[in-house]
Amino acid sequence: MIELTGNLHFEAFVVFFLLLALYLLVHAKVWQAGVAFAFSIASKLLPAIFLPLFLIRLGLKRSLIFYGSVLMATGLL
Repeated sequence: MIELTGNLHFEAFVVFFLLLALYLLVHAKVWQAGVAFAFSIASKLLPAIFLPLFLIRLGLKRSLIFYGSVLMATGLL
């Protein structure tokens, strides 16, 4: 744990928020998952490469809700 927080490695936050977003998507809470994913992107930009995969997996309507919540939450951060 000291390696993750003591040396300013934020991968633990990225993994936590990414897994939270996936958990919320499984339980059909799309906009909450978008907010969690936005926190993951705010920690590091690496999760942003997964954004096109959500369009394929969620379909058009749900992915627009997801992308909208990601953009709004990222804008507020």
